[in-house]
Amino acid sequence: MKVSTIGYQLTKILRLASRSKSALVLLVLLAGCTVAETGPGVPSGSEVPLPPVSLPGGLRMPGSPMAINALSAERAEDKVAISGRVMQRVAILDGWLYQIQDDTGSLWVLTRQSEPSVGDAATVSGIVKYEAIVIDAIDASEIYLEEQSYRLAERPSSSEESQSEDN
Repeated sequence: MKVSTIGYQLTKILRLASRSKSALVLLVLLAGCTVAETGPGVPSGSEVPLPPVSLPGGLRMPGSPMAINALSAERAEDKVAISGRVMQRVAILDGWLYQIQDDTGSLWVLTRQSEPSVGDAATVSGIVKYEAIVIDAIDASEIYLEEQSYRLAERPSSSEESQSEDN
């Protein structure tokens, strides 16, 4: 069976499963699946990753990064993951504040871990916090993320870097 056929079938299954509570169970099971490609000229045991599947209705896999602009005060105390580039950092008494930016916006992150490096591409998981700040009629409220984990984005291996430089 070709990978494109499997992708179509997965999309069809997801549409059906999204109508029931079993959708998340199905998605978790399928998240790391690969399919063995068979046929002439394909080495035995070759695996091809399944194509990416978009989830219906704005659903996302648990722990997968979300857009920064999707965060709001209503998400306070929710555990979320975001991905982006560290743009700036500020030392504070018991840790660091750093700003992470993706294509949709930027967000300050509070960490008590080691200092992040400006320019790093990272995925950060943490708890959304909301600080209500109202002065007279001015609402300067802010949301931020309290870091629980910080993972650097994978960097290409040295052989991949040299290949991209040659092209």
